[in-house]
Amino acid sequence: MALHVLLIDDDPGSLKAMAIALRLLKHSCDALEDPQEAINHYRKHAYDLVITDVCMPIMSGFALAAELRAINPEAKIIFMSGQATQRADEHFDDAVKIALRKPIDFATLRKVLEEIGTKGKKQTEEER
Repeated sequence: MALHVLLIDDDPGSLKAMAIALRLLKHSCDALEDPQEAINHYRKHAYDLVITDVCMPIMSGFALAAELRAINPEAKIIFMSGQATQRADEHFDDAVKIALRKPIDFATLRKVLEEIGTKGKKQTEEER
């Protein structure tokens, strides 16, 4: 299942590489460097998934996730970080179960997105 992803990273190189990877995996994405701009986009568009860097100067990925979850408590959010000490499960219990370490391995990204796409497809079928 193709996902529509909101991607946020303040590092332009990482942002571009991740956006390319997502598109190679046949997913669409809006790639933004500014977390506040991402919040505005999130309010206006429907996203299947949010992938955000953790360490950003304007707003941390955890603070961004809290803002997005205030808008949509069911938001699916993946954290990515180059910092081994950052732990997503310290910030959200059931909301976020996945944290990716940069640089992100293409095969790992594919596997995670396939799992999320499969879960989304099952939920849609159950709602019918």
